Amino acid sequence: MEEVNLKLHDLKQFHGYSEPSRDPRHHSVEVTYLAKAYQNPKAGDDAADAKVVPLNALPWGHFAFDHEQILRDYLGIRRK
Repeated sequence: MEEVNLKLHDLKQFHGYSEPSRDPRHHSVEVTYLAKAYQNPKAGDDAADAKVVPLNALPWGHFAFDHEQILRDYLGIRRK
């Protein structure tokens, strides 16, 4: 809600990412979630922009940290 002003439904934990090199600044752990939203996102406090992007328009090769891997992991389970 804070970052993209979305009310989420059916929130479920997806996966934890803890590879020490995932963030070059320090070892961090990211826990990702899946949820549904029924409105468009709107940038909040820390977000410069927020929008829905079609899968065929995702900017592969331009994600921070391991976020591309996280998206690929999600798309892998989505196809099953």
